[in-house]
Amino acid sequence: MIKYLIRIKKYTDERFPIIQSFIFANLLCISIIITSQIIMNNKTVLLFNCKILIGCITFFLVLFHLRLMDEFKDKKKDKIAYPDRMLSKGLISLNDLKILLFIIIILEIIINIFTSLQMFLIYLCIFIYSLLMYKDFFLKKLLKKSTRLYLISHQIIFYILFYYIIASTKEYNLKIFDNSKLFFLLIIMYCLLMTLFEIGRKTWSRDRENKMIDTYSKAWGVKNVSFVLIFLVIIIYLILSIIIVKSNFSFLMLLLIFSYTVFPIIIIIKYLLKPNYKNSKNVQKSTTFYIILLTLTFIITGLALKFYK
Repeated sequence: MIKYLIRIKKYTDERFPIIQSFIFANLLCISIIITSQIIMNNKTVLLFNCKILIGCITFFLVLFHLRLMDEFKDKKKDKIAYPDRMLSKGLISLNDLKILLFIIIILEIIINIFTSLQMFLIYLCIFIYSLLMYKDFFLKKLLKKSTRLYLISHQIIFYILFYYIIASTKEYNLKIFDNSKLFFLLIIMYCLLMTLFEIGRKTWSRDRENKMIDTYSKAWGVKNVSFVLIFLVIIIYLILSIIIVKSNFSFLMLLLIFSYTVFPIIIIIKYLLKPNYKNSKNVQKSTTFYIILLTLTFIITGLALKFYK
């Protein structure tokens, strides 16, 4: 048992750092919970209850089980593409990961039994969709031919996930459907943040590319992937602008977020002009940092409204 836990610890350090992933997942969860309440002009921002806690934990666990499912789906290709990984070296087995995946899914189901019927049904949709992702929607050949279709089909799960998180607060003082257009934009914006993260982490320099490794820079080319990243950042800012103008946010936040937006665009342009190793790594860092800055801004705003209004 102890040896198994040691192997799992080493695996997560390599493929899914628990602390960093937990913080990242909860920044997203807490920020969308706070933003959704500000949209409704709530006088008191609700930061915590049992369902919110379960929602945040479930979000993290689902990200974890998606990571594990990818290990099974890509096992043959990854063994060649990443020979230095634990799984490729045989330092951890697929059976080890299968046990971990089973435990995580059982835990997800158990904790969601104690939520509302709505949340549990949404969770079931998330779980079923993740199984379809694992099977590539039984359209593996078609998805392999189209990187865009593959990306879109695998990002839809975040729409369901973020709706699930918002549903964790609905029972208290939210009336989501009274402001459905703004909530739709909010969820789309968070989905675009996850798409930005996904494309950003798979934007590589030419010297890092490998025929066995699928990256967006290889599939679309440096120019196209750069334009897509810049387009995503601009669209995210425009959606945020609409949400800020229509909601109970200070106009100064619009200017603050604009300053955030300029930063990744400059980094992406540098990569476009000189797609070397350093600039490709900076693209990955800047897109992640941009997401963290946005989520922290909304969390701090929510805390300010709660304690100083």
